[in-house]
Amino acid sequence: MAKDMCEVVCVDEEKVRALKGQMEDLQGVQQLFKALADGTRLKIIYALTLEEELCV
Repeated sequence: MAKDMCEVVCVDEEKVRALKGQMEDLQGVQQLFKALADGTRLKIIYALTLEEELCV
């Protein structure tokens, strides 16, 4: 059975720190996707993309 894992562990701590800082910026995106997870809300948003103005 072949190993599909690398046996060398190499962590670039500077890159990890930089990426962690950028991950905090995703909070707003996370909330947006959470709101769009509701089917009704998603349909409303989609309808608004199809027409310039709608009363929803």
